[in-house]
Amino acid sequence: MKKQFIFTMALMLLTSVAFSQQNSKLLPSEALVLMYNAVDLHPENQRIQNTKPFQSRVMTEGLFGDELFYLGETYFWNFMPKEAAAAYANFLEEDSPRGRASWQRYLQIQFRAFEKHELVEEKIKEYRAKYKPIPEDRNGMIGQVWNVAERYRKMGNHAKVVELVNAEVATLDYNGAYSSFQLPGIFFQSYQEAGKIQEAIKLINEAIAGLKKTVEARKSKTPDKDFHYVVHSAPVRSMDTIMTEKLSYEQMTAKFEELIKSLSRKK
Repeated sequence: MKKQFIFTMALMLLTSVAFSQQNSKLLPSEALVLMYNAVDLHPENQRIQNTKPFQSRVMTEGLFGDELFYLGETYFWNFMPKEAAAAYANFLEEDSPRGRASWQRYLQIQFRAFEKHELVEEKIKEYRAKYKPIPEDRNGMIGQVWNVAERYRKMGNHAKVVELVNAEVATLDYNGAYSSFQLPGIFFQSYQEAGKIQEAIKLINEAIAGLKKTVEARKSKTPDKDFHYVVHSAPVRSMDTIMTEKLSYEQMTAKFEELIKSLSRKK
């Protein structure tokens, strides 16, 4: 009887601990790791199915700095635009990686959730004045330029599309594997409709040549010891910002090579 009592008490204790761990509060950064892992493990599910179960456990009070930014990320992942925008708004004045990522997310929310299309178009210029391209921030404004340009494409205003894309590409150098180099190829039809196919081809060719030189220089300086970061599934990678994408030297070089291949297919 005594052994049975001890066993029952031990089982109750283990159950209590497991329940406590399952329902304990998580820092936003901890919750994001669990969300990433759930998406990686269950790509067949809709994103919200993988991530929503963790949102109720996220700490929301007394946060500051990176954890407040990551709180915005948990909201962003879970389609909670008002809450996400409020978190990101804390960092819009910062000249920092956190500031860059907050601007990118904030404008995405304004365009997609609140349909403030004209506001976002103006804010792209403000972003460029505040933040110059840096290699660590591969995506920069591509999402917002794509949003605005696609809107004009659907309206049949191809000249405006070309103007927007050209303005974005003009801000770039070849020191980074910037996703925006793909925009002339993505909107090639608009260049065609505007009678500026050769302009698009020229931009693509110049990007390929410049990026190839960068790759050659990088390969000659590859460090002997290079730590490789975990590679997440495509759904997680598609959500990366400068605050979440971690790449080793060789992994970054691989991003240049992937971009060159992508551009070469678009000519």
